[in-house]
Amino acid sequence: MLAGSAAVDFTPEPGHVLQGHAGSPPSHTVLYPLEARSIVFADGDVKVGICSIDIIGVEPTIVQRVRNRVSEATGIPEDHLMIACSHTHCAPASIATLGMAPDPAFLQSAEDAMVQSLTDAANRLEPITLGLGCGSASFNINRRSPTPLEGIDTDMSLNYGGVVDRRARLLRVDKADGSPLAVLFHYSCHPTTRGGGSGEISPDYPGIARARIEQALGCHALYMPGCFGNIRPAIIDHETGGFGNATHEQLDACGHELGDAVATAADYVRTCDAAGLRASVATLSLKYGDTWPIEELQSIVDDVDNPRASFMLPWAKGVLELIANDAMPKVTDDSHMQHMRIGPLSIITIPGELVQEIGHAIEKSCAPMTDADDVWSTAYTNDMLGYITTQRQKSEGGYEPNAFAYFGRPARYDDEEQTIVACAQSLIAGE
Repeated sequence: MLAGSAAVDFTPEPGHVLQGHAGSPPSHTVLYPLEARSIVFADGDVKVGICSIDIIGVEPTIVQRVRNRVSEATGIPEDHLMIACSHTHCAPASIATLGMAPDPAFLQSAEDAMVQSLTDAANRLEPITLGLGCGSASFNINRRSPTPLEGIDTDMSLNYGGVVDRRARLLRVDKADGSPLAVLFHYSCHPTTRGGGSGEISPDYPGIARARIEQALGCHALYMPGCFGNIRPAIIDHETGGFGNATHEQLDACGHELGDAVATAADYVRTCDAAGLRASVATLSLKYGDTWPIEELQSIVDDVDNPRASFMLPWAKGVLELIANDAMPKVTDDSHMQHMRIGPLSIITIPGELVQEIGHAIEKSCAPMTDADDVWSTAYTNDMLGYITTQRQKSEGGYEPNAFAYFGRPARYDDEEQTIVACAQSLIAGE
């Protein structure tokens, strides 16, 4: 097998409002650079490419343009290309959510960085060996309150008994001489260590971790996002006892903890020749459940003084219009999930903010179906459908099951866990 890697800096000048928290002021500082990191693998006539990029999410139109351009430049089939977003909340807007419209110039710079990094990686292929490893980092925690309230504005709480995944998993890619070419690392935690309201452009902890890995190993590092829709950094505000905004020192400490865990584990990995390179996609259509009651939608329209009126009011008006015209959609527009097999590793992508429980369900159900040594559930990839939660979480209430409005969806999804797990199984079965 062959591989090549590349990195492209696309950090904008300060001034953009950073996406992830409503009402943030314009940015004023670049704390750490935003980058697109890519790796391309080749085995015989088969090639696949992965791009990891520091934005909150990516729209399908951008994914398609990147795939078209890279395929034309390199010959890699379009469905063999993957775009994984770090989901940093300290980058300019890249998707239409929270009432924010992405700046076309920034979107173009991000698209160009993805294309360039993938193309450069494809032009640097050399013989490689592969090996899997795993460490751990403990700064993440479940953020769903043990006793959630109904509604979209539920407070988040440090839930010490909630489901969490502290594995820091890695794929080490070595050159023929045994030195590292690249490391892919997978971790499950919202990059909200230091909020976008601070006005500092940053990739958050994933970028700090990859710099730490590169310093230790002397190779490119690429972050692969886990299923952290309900997981965030355990930064505590000691006055309130709830979540707080990290200091610079706390932000660096999180990145260093993860980076050191990956670098240490990588030291113990022994790579070997590996065959088997495949990629496939499957259409994903999620059913919509019931809409919010008309009375609640009308109350949003009437409450023009609500701080979120700028984006909730037009959303509620739009849903009321759909109801009045009997035009409510039954399913989402088609998105897709992707499976990529790279030697000992299977990666399953999900195009949204998947909660940890469904990520575990995918891995648990798919692992017995494959001879791969590990399966990574990778969310925030190739599209952004919003939050994807379990049926139990819907019955509990809270933020995640009720945040569909922020993504412009007319209602929350129904039976999405079963649909996504089944789609993942079909992809694995097609190996």
